[in-house]
Amino acid sequence: GYTSQGVSYASSSYYGLHAQLFQSGVAGTSDKISACLQLAGTLTNPSGKTAFYASSKTYLSQSSETSITTTKQFYDFTLSGQSISASTNYYLAVHSTPDVDVSNEIRLYYDTTTGVDTGRDTTVYASLWPNPFVFDATYTTRNWSIYATYTAGGALGPANLKTYNTNLKANIKSINTNLIANVKTLNTNA
Repeated sequence: GYTSQGVSYASSSYYGLHAQLFQSGVAGTSDKISACLQLAGTLTNPSGKTAFYASSKTYLSQSSETSITTTKQFYDFTLSGQSISASTNYYLAVHSTPDVDVSNEIRLYYDTTTGVDTGRDTTVYASLWPNPFVFDATYTTRNWSIYATYTAGGALGPANLKTYNTNLKANIKSINTNLIANVKTLNTNA
């Protein structure tokens, strides 16, 4: 993701879900998603959530809800357990408390660049995450200030889980073989 606090902003609360496509590095398991946000004006219970989406824009998982204050900063959204594959494209999305006008909003910050795949889906915050989401507007120059933190190699996704289970079976078989041999030795010596 993009780890710098952007200088420009869009209303995350007025315009709905905002997402950007990023490529992962190594395989692992997610810990959190962080997004640079700020409350402007007043809202009842100003908060947000984040989510992982596949490159096909299908929903994968969502974070816990986090309160947003008037301080412009990266807010952390706990999202543990999402399996991340190596060198794979994912959308990171943020969604926040809806507002009634742009003078009372939660702002998502970005910097201007070129060649990015970002956009928004105006699905209402209180509803379920859209699956798949559909961009109502797309941007190729808005690099949203949002990134994921994950633990490398910690993924127990289908491929790693299969390897884990195979290794576990081999270890159990080895323990059983050794146990049987020890029992035979004990019986012979008794």
